[in-house]
Amino acid sequence: MDFFKDYHQYIESDCFDNFITLLDRIVQTESLEYDDTKIGELFDEMRSNQGVDLNLIINECCDFFTSINPLYGEMARNIIRDPEQMKFCCPMNPGTSFIGSNKNVELHNNWNDVVLLTHEITHNFVNSTDIKVVNDNHSFTYIFQEVPAIVIEYLTKDYLLEKSGVDVKCLEESRIANIELAQKQLSSTNFDNEVHHDVKEFLDYDHEFGILIANYIYLKIKEHPQNIEMLDAMLTVIAKGKVYPEECIQLLKEMEIPIVSDGKISLNEENMQKLYDSYFEKFNDYYSVSKTK
Repeated sequence: MDFFKDYHQYIESDCFDNFITLLDRIVQTESLEYDDTKIGELFDEMRSNQGVDLNLIINECCDFFTSINPLYGEMARNIIRDPEQMKFCCPMNPGTSFIGSNKNVELHNNWNDVVLLTHEITHNFVNSTDIKVVNDNHSFTYIFQEVPAIVIEYLTKDYLLEKSGVDVKCLEESRIANIELAQKQLSSTNFDNEVHHDVKEFLDYDHEFGILIANYIYLKIKEHPQNIEMLDAMLTVIAKGKVYPEECIQLLKEMEIPIVSDGKISLNEENMQKLYDSYFEKFNDYYSVSKTK
């Protein structure tokens, strides 16, 4: 299947335009409590050595997945055992590493490592692709590839707080910075009609797109644990989207994930409003100005 044909067949032509519009609405509505210096401090904290044992990090990671779904727990352990699945190392324990070709996750002996690992292991639950080389092995569902991993980040953060009283904020707060940076980049770019709808332009923002969808799914899971089915559905969509695109779009519709309309991936006005609302419900504590619609 030709990727560009695939993209235009299953994604509404105005989806990228509406994505930009949604980012604009978010950024223009609120102002952050912290500045660029604070964001730099977040990343410094992520790289700081807190003396957390690597074995504890790995065990907490696997135990978290088991708490979500015993099958996920076993999958996580298999990924860590298999050198072809995952590669990560800890600078303080150079002799302890997992050598492979898929991922390279640098650990720093701190609690943020647990969140980083659960994020990357989630990617390994399905076969991810590389947008840098666009070919017929790709699917329109690439734009969803960050969604399950970001949902897992949020759930890992809750797990660590509830189990150990550890409040891991860095990755979550960095997601807000991602949205603002993407909005600045897109608002300062001049698009002509052809470039504006280029596939690569959309795919380059898969993290930001993923944040918006992940917020909605996470809040639904917190509202009712049974909604973990939404996370399962997103993994299914990523895994099967290339071969069964219509079925995957139908699954998204059945799960009521606000990204589908009339049989296509769509950011129509109703979907944008739901994602807008869930963004501020998720990140409300980090903003200083009351929401005005």
